[in-house]
Amino acid sequence: MPGLCLYGVRTMTYRRRPSLRAVVIPVVLGMLLCAGMAAAQDVTWATTKGGSLPPPEAVAEPVRGLLSQESADVRRGEDRIRFWGVRRVPCETPDWSSVPTGSLIGVVQTEAPLPDIRGVPIGPGVYTLRFVLQPQDGDHMGVSPYRQFLAVAPAAEDRTPEAVGNDGAVALAKKTHGRSHPAVLSIDPPVVGTLPADRIIETEEGHTAVVVGLECGRNDQPAGTLAFGIVLVGLIEY
Repeated sequence: MPGLCLYGVRTMTYRRRPSLRAVVIPVVLGMLLCAGMAAAQDVTWATTKGGSLPPPEAVAEPVRGLLSQESADVRRGEDRIRFWGVRRVPCETPDWSSVPTGSLIGVVQTEAPLPDIRGVPIGPGVYTLRFVLQPQDGDHMGVSPYRQFLAVAPAAEDRTPEAVGNDGAVALAKKTHGRSHPAVLSIDPPVVGTLPADRIIETEEGHTAVVVGLECGRNDQPAGTLAFGIVLVGLIEY
């Protein structure tokens, strides 16, 4: 899966999702938005200039070994966010049900501040993305339509290729902001049937997401393509 750059657009906020509605729009690993505000059409999927680039040297060698050598960009104006997905997500079916928590999903490189789903800016740099599940407790109940998130951790602090579990990924992502809450990007929708021609979509919550598709499988047995959305513009408050 190629890497990709994402850039911010309009920002929307919700506290409680009134109901879970079926989502049929696809998504590929995408993320990132700039600190400014713009119209949704300002976020565009773009081919990496000069061709695809290998993962940056800031990524630890054991982690680099899991990544595709192809990058992808999403752009907003002159800002860019570049993404490298893993060559294969460890799962038995093309959904998140069998993916171990804390699994590496990709790496992203940002050139401008990118607000996470809680609106806290992620500074320019290189970050790993790991799969985590939102806790099912009173502090988090009802704040998001889906439990699936990507924990965003500084690449310099994340050097293991193995799944590190929910707690391990959260601990790494807390180093991004230096706060008690980890830096996270929302996966919405978690599963899409097929990849759309236009990778930038609006979710049923009114957020802007990029569609990502990664091959999945286990023990050299392919299991199809896991297609999902990554919210680039939108806020969750709790």
